[in-house]
Amino acid sequence: MISYDLDELFYSKKRFWKIEMITELTGLNKKEVNTLVSQFNEQLIRANEKSIEDNHQVIAFPESLSRLEEIRFGILKPKQVTIEKSERQRLIFLFIFLELGSVSISTFKESLNTSKNTILTDLKQVRQNLKDTGIEILYHQTRGFYLVGEEWRIRRFAYQEVQNLTDNYSFYSLSKVLNSQNQLFMAQNSCQLKNLIGLNHLNIVYSRFRALQFYTGMMAVRQKDHSIEDRFPQLVKNFQFGSCQITALSERNNLIALLIGASDGIYEDDQLDFLYRIAFQIMENVMKLTAMEFDDFSKTFDALLAHLYPAYFRLIYHLETSNHLLTRIRQEYSDLFNLIEKALSPLTDLTGPISQEELGYFVILFGGEIYKKRHQRALQAIVLCANGISSSLIMKKRLSELFPNMEFVVATSIAQLDEIPVHSYDVIFSTLQVESSKKVYLFSPFPKEDEIRQLYNQIVHDFELPSLPLFSEEQLFQLLKPLLREDVSFEDIKKVLQRKIKLNKREEEKESLMLQDLIKGKNIQFTERELNWEDAITLAAQPLLDSNSIEPSYITAMINRIKEFGPFVDLGMGIALPHARPEDGVNKVGMTFLRCEKPVKLLDDVDHEIKIFIVLSAIDNEAHLRALSSLTQILSNREELQKLLDATTINEVEHILSEKGETK
Repeated sequence: MISYDLDELFYSKKRFWKIEMITELTGLNKKEVNTLVSQFNEQLIRANEKSIEDNHQVIAFPESLSRLEEIRFGILKPKQVTIEKSERQRLIFLFIFLELGSVSISTFKESLNTSKNTILTDLKQVRQNLKDTGIEILYHQTRGFYLVGEEWRIRRFAYQEVQNLTDNYSFYSLSKVLNSQNQLFMAQNSCQLKNLIGLNHLNIVYSRFRALQFYTGMMAVRQKDHSIEDRFPQLVKNFQFGSCQITALSERNNLIALLIGASDGIYEDDQLDFLYRIAFQIMENVMKLTAMEFDDFSKTFDALLAHLYPAYFRLIYHLETSNHLLTRIRQEYSDLFNLIEKALSPLTDLTGPISQEELGYFVILFGGEIYKKRHQRALQAIVLCANGISSSLIMKKRLSELFPNMEFVVATSIAQLDEIPVHSYDVIFSTLQVESSKKVYLFSPFPKEDEIRQLYNQIVHDFELPSLPLFSEEQLFQLLKPLLREDVSFEDIKKVLQRKIKLNKREEEKESLMLQDLIKGKNIQFTERELNWEDAITLAAQPLLDSNSIEPSYITAMINRIKEFGPFVDLGMGIALPHARPEDGVNKVGMTFLRCEKPVKLLDDVDHEIKIFIVLSAIDNEAHLRALSSLTQILSNREELQKLLDATTINEVEHILSEKGETK
């Protein structure tokens, strides 16, 4: 979360503040103040600025600080101030939306740190993106660029663009513009936003707060010259505005819809009681269309209500939220989209058509329950990983083998947990501890055998599953020893068990992509050069380019995805799996291996040092997942992984992969 809570203190002429005065002024508790001070000091030290002094009773702020925006966002390295094309285009629209002064090509060049030709190309694409929206960009010599169209359409598009921003520097650029005429603008807006949330007892979804924080600030600027049309109904009467200065009824209603739409839960108001009836009709439709009944109707009904209330506000006011899980949900529940859309007819009869993003949330809410009935599975689980989708997919593969009767709803990153309806799962497997009302089990993408047995036995115990405990070979031998002949050895029993396990996996082996067939010969490289991360990925992908498995555009796409989404390709243990979409330039399936003698810092971050790059090109999502599954056989075994990290020749790597393939 981006914090402006200390801005007033930074810009105050008063240097020394008692901790009690700070908590009273900001509304933060002492622990939150201390955490914030520590975070700022970390950035101040990196920027060679004077730090905040704290003796636990009095806090002293620096006498002058000219780079507060830069410090706040941690944008301290030259390489970090470039913005991806899609991000630039969103910012161009948002700068025009704000209309702070005469918006010109020079405005974009200065704010986005790029050339005139790039801006002109981006501007052309922005106009193309607006083609079917009813919005146009016009230019006047004195007014600059400005937007033409119905105000509600313009604001809807702006809200979508803010939600789709992912680059920290994009928000840094927006913050600079918003604070340009009043250095405390965002601080004051954020304070007012938090007051409104508190007064109305709203629980804002964490991942939506940043977009809400910026968009409400942008609305406050725009509504000075542009009022939203009075075309939407007043949905509630009891919303508390406190000291908020908005007086126009249409603006108030729009703000109400925005805040409740970003929340999670029922908003109590007599005017909304009809949503209980709508929820009941939706439940009936789902049961009718799926020919099933819910085990706990009340539990499912409550979960639906908690999602239905904010969704109703979003749909009525056309303030739909982005759904970054949509692709994953489509993969997991592809056959449910049409069914759930039909079941939602009592809602859409009131609101009009529902977007695929909004529909996706309803699909995942009901999906786990429906698939549980279809396959008679007792538990639904989600898999979370701090390193992103690739690592969570590897974990999901491992866990699905361990718990074949468990339904894995989705594999995703920890940051997206609160976008998944709580009712849709029973269990969370995560690489880090997360707060949840459901049971959370910590699990590593590279677990030891003892960790696997401990997790399995804990799940069996916690959920009273009809299963025997999972014993190690030695534990099993000790249990059976009194019943065995004296001449039977532990090694003999071990060989029998391993042979049996191998037979059970034979069919699965036939369908797997064998790593030793993909990573061999020229596809294996070693380097002693000191490389930056972009050069390392380019070098690692070169054999795929040489064999025409990929086009040059695929290498660019891999690098751009990392810039856009962060170090999600870092699987941990010094391994990175760079990849992009098949449509980015893949001709055929391939994999390459590059071992770097000198570790490479992914995104120049010391926390993401990579020694081995395995570049993947897959012709479709299925091939991608099969390849990841095959790679898991190596990465989940610490001994084999260490051998790869220590390998220095092509023959060594080929032998490790071949040996693993033979003993799976």
